[in-house]
Amino acid sequence: MVGPVAALSVVVTPPSVALAEPFVGVGEAKGSEWKQPPAAHVVRTRALRRARTAAIKAALGEIAGVDAAARKSVLSSHTAWTSAYRIVSEKRTGDAVRLEIAVEVDVARLTKRVGAKGKAGGRRGVRPRFALGSVNLTDGASEGTGCGDPETLPALIADELVALGAVATADDETLPVDLKLACVPLGAVRYTHMRAARVSVVATMDGRTVATAMREGFADEDAAAVQTGLSAALFAVGARLAAHQQGAMTVRIESPGPGDQVRRLERAIRDGVVGVDAVRVSGLDRGAVVLTLETELAASTMAKRLSALRLPELSVVILSTEEPDAVTIRLR
Repeated sequence: MVGPVAALSVVVTPPSVALAEPFVGVGEAKGSEWKQPPAAHVVRTRALRRARTAAIKAALGEIAGVDAAARKSVLSSHTAWTSAYRIVSEKRTGDAVRLEIAVEVDVARLTKRVGAKGKAGGRRGVRPRFALGSVNLTDGASEGTGCGDPETLPALIADELVALGAVATADDETLPVDLKLACVPLGAVRYTHMRAARVSVVATMDGRTVATAMREGFADEDAAAVQTGLSAALFAVGARLAAHQQGAMTVRIESPGPGDQVRRLERAIRDGVVGVDAVRVSGLDRGAVVLTLETELAASTMAKRLSALRLPELSVVILSTEEPDAVTIRLR
Protein backbone atom coordinates (compact mmCIF):
# COMPACT_ATOMS: atom_id res chain seq x y z
CA MET A 1 0.00 0.00 0.00
CA VAL A 2 1.45 3.36 -1.00
CA GLY A 3 1.44 5.96 1.75
CA PRO A 4 -0.19 9.41 1.76
CA VAL A 5 2.65 11.05 -0.19
CA ALA A 6 2.15 8.80 -3.21
CA ALA A 7 -1.61 9.25 -2.92
CA LEU A 8 -1.12 13.02 -3.06
CA SER A 9 0.99 12.62 -6.20
CA VAL A 10 -2.08 11.44 -8.09
CA VAL A 11 -4.03 14.53 -7.11
CA VAL A 12 -1.35 17.13 -7.79
CA THR A 13 -1.14 17.98 -11.50
CA PRO A 14 2.43 17.67 -12.80
CA PRO A 15 3.81 20.58 -14.88
CA SER A 16 3.70 18.60 -18.13
CA VAL A 17 -0.01 17.83 -17.71
CA ALA A 18 -0.81 21.49 -17.12
CA LEU A 19 -0.32 22.03 -20.85
CA ALA A 20 -1.99 18.78 -21.86
CA GLU A 21 -5.05 18.44 -24.08
CA PRO A 22 -7.92 15.97 -23.58
CA PHE A 23 -8.50 13.20 -26.12
CA VAL A 24 -11.36 10.71 -25.99
CA GLY A 25 -10.76 6.99 -26.35
CA VAL A 26 -13.25 4.14 -26.43
CA GLY A 27 -12.39 0.52 -25.68
CA GLU A 28 -14.43 -2.66 -25.52
CA ALA A 29 -13.64 -6.18 -24.38
CA LYS A 30 -15.62 -9.41 -23.90
CA GLY A 31 -15.06 -12.40 -21.68
CA SER A 32 -15.58 -14.63 -24.73
CA GLU A 33 -12.19 -13.44 -26.07
CA TRP A 34 -10.55 -15.88 -23.62
CA LYS A 35 -10.73 -19.66 -23.79
CA GLN A 36 -11.60 -19.68 -20.10
CA PRO A 37 -13.79 -16.78 -18.89
CA PRO A 38 -11.56 -14.52 -16.77
CA ALA A 39 -12.42 -12.42 -13.74
CA ALA A 40 -14.39 -9.24 -14.45
CA HIS A 41 -11.44 -6.96 -13.66
CA VAL A 42 -9.31 -8.70 -16.33
CA VAL A 43 -11.91 -7.91 -18.99
CA ARG A 44 -12.13 -4.32 -17.76
CA THR A 45 -8.34 -3.95 -17.86
CA ARG A 46 -8.27 -4.99 -21.53
CA ALA A 47 -11.08 -2.56 -22.39
CA LEU A 48 -9.21 0.23 -20.60
CA ARG A 49 -5.99 -0.60 -22.43
CA ARG A 50 -7.80 -0.40 -25.76
CA ALA A 51 -9.40 2.90 -24.81
CA ARG A 52 -6.01 4.38 -23.92
CA THR A 53 -4.59 3.15 -27.22
CA ALA A 54 -7.48 4.78 -29.07
CA ALA A 55 -6.86 8.06 -27.25
CA ILE A 56 -3.16 8.20 -28.08
CA LYS A 57 -3.98 7.38 -31.71
CA ALA A 58 -6.37 10.33 -31.71
CA ALA A 59 -3.61 12.56 -30.35
CA LEU A 60 -1.16 11.33 -32.98
CA GLY A 61 -3.76 12.11 -35.62
CA GLU A 62 -3.56 15.80 -34.67
CA ILE A 63 0.18 16.01 -35.36
CA ALA A 64 1.42 16.67 -38.88
CA GLY A 65 4.43 14.85 -40.32
CA VAL A 66 4.65 12.01 -37.80
CA ASP A 67 7.77 9.85 -38.06
CA ALA A 68 6.62 6.26 -38.66
CA ALA A 69 9.21 4.62 -36.39
CA ALA A 70 8.53 7.09 -33.58
CA ARG A 71 4.77 6.50 -33.92
CA LYS A 72 5.28 2.75 -33.59
CA SER A 73 7.44 3.27 -30.49
CA VAL A 74 4.84 5.52 -28.84
CA LEU A 75 2.02 3.08 -29.53
CA SER A 76 4.05 0.22 -28.08
CA SER A 77 4.46 2.19 -24.83
CA HIS A 78 1.15 4.08 -24.91
CA THR A 79 0.63 3.71 -21.15
CA ALA A 80 3.46 6.19 -20.59
CA TRP A 81 1.52 8.83 -22.55
CA THR A 82 -1.96 8.12 -21.18
CA SER A 83 -1.45 7.83 -17.44
CA ALA A 84 -3.62 10.89 -16.71
CA TYR A 85 -7.19 9.93 -17.61
CA ARG A 86 -10.72 9.91 -16.24
CA ILE A 87 -13.59 7.54 -16.91
CA VAL A 88 -16.34 9.29 -18.88
CA SER A 89 -18.67 6.30 -19.02
CA GLU A 90 -18.59 2.59 -18.25
CA LYS A 91 -21.16 0.13 -19.53
CA ARG A 92 -21.41 -3.59 -18.78
CA THR A 93 -23.54 -5.96 -20.85
CA GLY A 94 -23.22 -9.59 -19.82
CA ASP A 95 -19.50 -10.41 -20.00
CA ALA A 96 -18.73 -7.32 -22.11
CA VAL A 97 -17.31 -3.99 -20.91
CA ARG A 98 -17.31 -0.71 -22.83
CA LEU A 99 -15.25 2.19 -21.48
CA GLU A 100 -15.09 5.77 -22.69
CA ILE A 101 -12.24 7.80 -21.21
CA ALA A 102 -10.82 11.31 -21.51
CA VAL A 103 -7.02 11.26 -21.59
CA GLU A 104 -4.76 14.23 -20.92
CA VAL A 105 -1.95 14.07 -23.50
CA ASP A 106 1.03 16.42 -23.43
CA VAL A 107 0.84 17.30 -27.13
CA ALA A 108 3.93 19.52 -27.08
CA ARG A 109 6.06 16.72 -25.70
CA LEU A 110 4.43 14.18 -28.01
CA THR A 111 5.10 16.40 -31.03
CA LYS A 112 8.78 16.59 -30.16
CA ARG A 113 8.86 12.83 -29.78
CA VAL A 114 7.21 11.86 -33.06
CA GLY A 115 7.87 14.83 -35.34
CA ALA A 116 9.41 13.74 -38.65
CA LYS A 117 13.13 14.34 -38.66
CA GLY A 118 14.01 16.70 -41.49
CA LYS A 119 17.42 17.25 -43.01
CA ALA A 120 19.93 18.48 -40.51
CA GLY A 121 20.10 22.24 -40.45
CA GLY A 122 22.63 24.68 -39.13
CA ARG A 123 26.31 23.93 -39.01
CA ARG A 124 27.53 20.76 -40.55
CA GLY A 125 28.72 18.30 -37.94
CA VAL A 126 26.39 19.46 -35.13
CA ARG A 127 25.05 16.21 -33.70
CA PRO A 128 24.64 14.48 -30.31
CA ARG A 129 27.86 14.36 -28.37
CA PHE A 130 27.11 11.07 -26.63
CA ALA A 131 26.58 7.44 -27.60
CA LEU A 132 24.83 4.99 -25.31
CA GLY A 133 27.24 2.81 -23.37
CA SER A 134 26.11 0.32 -20.75
CA VAL A 135 22.64 0.07 -19.22
CA ASN A 136 22.76 -1.20 -15.65
CA LEU A 137 19.97 -2.11 -13.23
CA THR A 138 20.58 -1.29 -9.58
CA ASP A 139 19.62 -3.62 -6.74
CA GLY A 140 16.33 -1.75 -6.36
CA ALA A 141 15.42 -2.56 -9.96
CA SER A 142 15.71 -6.30 -9.35
CA GLU A 143 12.66 -6.26 -7.07
CA GLY A 144 9.14 -6.83 -8.36
CA THR A 145 8.69 -6.28 -12.08
CA GLY A 146 11.93 -4.32 -12.44
CA CYS A 147 12.41 -2.03 -15.44
CA GLY A 148 11.61 -4.66 -18.05
CA ASP A 149 13.32 -7.47 -19.90
CA PRO A 150 17.11 -7.01 -19.40
CA GLU A 151 17.71 -8.62 -22.78
CA THR A 152 15.64 -6.11 -24.77
CA LEU A 153 15.69 -3.08 -22.47
CA PRO A 154 19.00 -1.56 -23.74
CA ALA A 155 17.77 -1.59 -27.36
CA LEU A 156 14.46 0.02 -26.38
CA ILE A 157 16.24 2.72 -24.38
CA ALA A 158 18.66 3.37 -27.24
CA ASP A 159 15.76 3.82 -29.66
CA GLU A 160 14.09 6.28 -27.28
CA LEU A 161 17.23 8.36 -26.73
CA VAL A 162 18.10 8.41 -30.44
CA ALA A 163 14.59 9.65 -31.21
CA LEU A 164 15.03 12.42 -28.63
CA GLY A 165 18.30 13.50 -30.24
CA ALA A 166 20.14 12.62 -27.03
CA VAL A 167 22.59 10.03 -28.37
CA ALA A 168 24.11 9.12 -31.72
CA THR A 169 25.75 6.02 -33.18
CA ALA A 170 29.00 5.21 -31.43
CA ASP A 171 32.07 6.40 -33.36
CA ASP A 172 35.41 8.10 -32.76
CA GLU A 173 33.72 11.47 -32.14
CA THR A 174 31.08 10.41 -29.61
CA LEU A 175 31.57 9.87 -25.90
CA PRO A 176 30.00 6.83 -24.19
CA VAL A 177 27.41 7.64 -21.55
CA ASP A 178 26.29 4.90 -19.16
CA LEU A 179 22.82 4.63 -17.65
CA LYS A 180 21.88 3.29 -14.24
CA LEU A 181 18.19 2.49 -13.79
CA ALA A 182 16.15 1.70 -10.70
CA CYS A 183 12.46 0.81 -11.08
CA VAL A 184 10.52 -0.01 -7.92
CA PRO A 185 6.78 -0.81 -7.94
CA LEU A 186 5.14 0.87 -4.92
CA GLY A 187 1.83 -0.99 -4.94
CA ALA A 188 -1.75 0.26 -4.78
CA VAL A 189 -2.48 3.96 -4.36
CA ARG A 190 -4.98 4.72 -1.61
CA TYR A 191 -8.53 5.57 -2.60
CA THR A 192 -7.91 4.84 -6.30
CA HIS A 193 -7.79 1.84 -8.63
CA MET A 194 -4.23 2.70 -9.67
CA ARG A 195 -0.81 1.26 -8.99
CA ALA A 196 2.34 3.34 -8.51
CA ALA A 197 6.04 2.96 -9.28
CA ARG A 198 9.13 5.06 -8.76
CA VAL A 199 11.86 5.18 -11.41
CA SER A 200 15.26 6.83 -11.37
CA VAL A 201 17.66 7.18 -14.29
CA VAL A 202 21.24 8.39 -13.86
CA ALA A 203 23.52 9.07 -16.84
CA THR A 204 27.27 9.11 -16.18
CA MET A 205 30.42 9.64 -18.24
CA ASP A 206 33.71 8.43 -16.81
CA GLY A 207 32.04 8.12 -13.42
CA ARG A 208 30.76 11.73 -13.46
CA THR A 209 27.01 12.36 -13.43
CA VAL A 210 25.85 14.11 -16.60
CA ALA A 211 22.09 13.96 -16.07
CA THR A 212 19.65 12.44 -13.61
CA ALA A 213 15.90 12.22 -13.13
CA MET A 214 13.46 10.52 -10.78
CA ARG A 215 9.81 10.15 -11.75
CA GLU A 216 6.72 8.40 -10.40
CA GLY A 217 4.40 6.51 -12.71
CA PHE A 218 0.77 5.57 -12.21
CA ALA A 219 -1.28 3.00 -14.11
CA ASP A 220 -3.73 0.16 -13.62
CA GLU A 221 -0.96 -2.46 -13.42
CA ASP A 222 2.51 -2.52 -11.83
CA ALA A 223 4.34 -3.12 -15.11
CA ALA A 224 2.46 -0.28 -16.82
CA ALA A 225 3.19 2.08 -13.91
CA VAL A 226 6.90 1.25 -14.22
CA GLN A 227 6.84 1.95 -17.95
CA THR A 228 5.06 5.27 -17.39
CA GLY A 229 7.69 6.38 -14.89
CA LEU A 230 10.53 5.06 -17.04
CA SER A 231 9.34 6.94 -20.12
CA ALA A 232 9.06 10.20 -18.17
CA ALA A 233 12.50 9.77 -16.58
CA LEU A 234 14.13 8.92 -19.91
CA PHE A 235 12.51 11.97 -21.50
CA ALA A 236 13.96 14.23 -18.79
CA VAL A 237 17.44 12.69 -18.99
CA GLY A 238 17.31 12.68 -22.79
CA ALA A 239 16.57 16.41 -22.83
CA ARG A 240 19.65 17.06 -20.70
CA LEU A 241 21.85 14.86 -22.88
CA ALA A 242 20.49 16.45 -26.07
CA ALA A 243 21.72 19.83 -24.83
CA HIS A 244 25.27 18.52 -25.34
CA GLN A 245 25.90 18.71 -29.07
CA GLN A 246 29.07 18.26 -31.06
CA GLY A 247 30.05 21.59 -32.54
CA ALA A 248 28.53 23.56 -29.63
CA MET A 249 29.72 24.78 -26.24
CA THR A 250 28.04 26.48 -23.28
CA VAL A 251 29.67 29.43 -21.54
CA ARG A 252 27.91 30.38 -18.31
CA ILE A 253 28.53 33.91 -17.02
CA GLU A 254 28.00 34.17 -13.26
CA SER A 255 26.94 37.58 -11.89
CA PRO A 256 27.08 39.06 -15.40
CA GLY A 257 26.56 42.69 -14.45
CA PRO A 258 25.20 45.26 -16.94
CA GLY A 259 23.95 43.99 -20.27
CA ASP A 260 26.49 46.01 -22.23
CA GLN A 261 29.28 43.96 -20.62
CA VAL A 262 27.74 40.73 -21.92
CA ARG A 263 27.39 42.26 -25.40
CA ARG A 264 31.05 43.35 -25.33
CA LEU A 265 32.07 39.84 -24.36
CA GLU A 266 29.97 38.37 -27.18
CA ARG A 267 31.71 40.56 -29.74
CA ALA A 268 35.13 39.84 -28.26
CA ILE A 269 34.59 36.07 -28.43
CA ARG A 270 33.17 36.25 -31.95
CA ASP A 271 35.96 38.46 -33.25
CA GLY A 272 38.91 37.43 -31.10
CA VAL A 273 38.73 33.73 -30.24
CA VAL A 274 40.11 31.51 -32.98
CA GLY A 275 37.94 28.42 -33.48
CA VAL A 276 34.61 30.09 -32.67
CA ASP A 277 32.22 30.54 -35.60
CA ALA A 278 29.24 32.14 -33.86
CA VAL A 279 28.04 33.29 -30.42
CA ARG A 280 24.52 33.83 -29.14
CA VAL A 281 22.77 34.37 -25.81
CA SER A 282 20.81 31.15 -25.30
CA GLY A 283 19.24 31.68 -21.89
CA LEU A 284 19.20 32.85 -18.29
CA ASP A 285 19.79 30.45 -15.43
CA ARG A 286 19.48 31.51 -11.75
CA GLY A 287 21.00 34.94 -12.26
CA ALA A 288 23.55 33.79 -14.83
CA VAL A 289 23.64 34.49 -18.57
CA VAL A 290 24.26 31.46 -20.81
CA LEU A 291 26.05 31.79 -24.14
CA THR A 292 26.13 29.10 -26.79
CA LEU A 293 29.21 28.99 -29.01
CA GLU A 294 29.57 27.19 -32.32
CA THR A 295 32.99 25.61 -31.96
CA GLU A 296 34.90 22.35 -32.06
CA LEU A 297 37.25 23.40 -29.25
CA ALA A 298 37.52 21.41 -26.01
CA ALA A 299 36.39 23.08 -22.79
CA SER A 300 39.95 23.32 -21.43
CA THR A 301 41.18 25.01 -24.61
CA MET A 302 38.24 27.39 -24.63
CA ALA A 303 38.94 28.34 -21.01
CA LYS A 304 42.53 29.30 -21.89
CA ARG A 305 41.45 31.41 -24.85
CA LEU A 306 38.71 33.16 -22.88
CA SER A 307 41.08 34.02 -20.04
CA ALA A 308 43.49 35.49 -22.60
CA LEU A 309 40.87 37.94 -23.90
CA ARG A 310 41.68 41.59 -23.27
CA LEU A 311 38.74 43.97 -23.11
CA PRO A 312 38.84 47.63 -21.98
CA GLU A 313 38.20 47.71 -18.22
CA LEU A 314 37.03 44.10 -18.32
CA SER A 315 38.67 40.70 -17.89
CA VAL A 316 37.46 37.10 -17.82
CA VAL A 317 37.94 34.93 -14.73
CA ILE A 318 37.56 31.18 -15.26
CA LEU A 319 35.53 29.63 -12.44
CA SER A 320 35.31 26.05 -13.73
CA THR A 321 35.42 23.84 -16.79
CA GLU A 322 33.33 20.78 -17.39
CA GLU A 323 34.50 18.55 -20.18
CA PRO A 324 33.61 18.23 -22.87
CA ASP A 325 31.55 21.36 -23.54
CA ALA A 326 30.93 23.74 -20.63
CA VAL A 327 32.86 26.65 -19.13
CA THR A 328 31.76 28.88 -16.24
CA ILE A 329 33.24 32.36 -15.99
CA ARG A 330 32.85 35.69 -14.22
CA LEU A 331 33.51 39.15 -15.61
CA ARG A 332 35.75 41.40 -13.55
